[in-house]
Amino acid sequence: MRSNHGGSERSHNQLVRTIEQYLRIMNIWYCRPEARPVAIKHGKRTIYIKRVNRGVPDIIAIDPRDGRFVGIEVKTGHSKLNPSQVATKNEIVRCCGHYIVARSVTTVMRYFDNGGSNHGGDTTSKNN
Repeated sequence: MRSNHGGSERSHNQLVRTIEQYLRIMNIWYCRPEARPVAIKHGKRTIYIKRVNRGVPDIIAIDPRDGRFVGIEVKTGHSKLNPSQVATKNEIVRCCGHYIVARSVTTVMRYFDNGGSNHGGDTTSKNN
């Protein structure tokens, strides 16, 4: 299970892959920050170093129409944003970026099809 609020890790990963496929087809630049820590051997000890901060969206994209940063947080089941994700969302919006909570690929498609507006999905921007 991914969280106590529903949505298995398998369905989460499947939705992330589907969104990535849509972004590739539409020729939209994106990346997935690597959240897993890096293991570094130090003598007999292994040190784990965190790669990204807590709350960073699952997918980061650039809107090709205006070059705006788009954070895409994928949620399945009844899962909700945790406090670090809410803080990151607020910071992205404060800096004039967009933030999408994607429970389906349709949410992402609507965002890009509607010029980044808040039609039919959970999207946030300073203008919304």
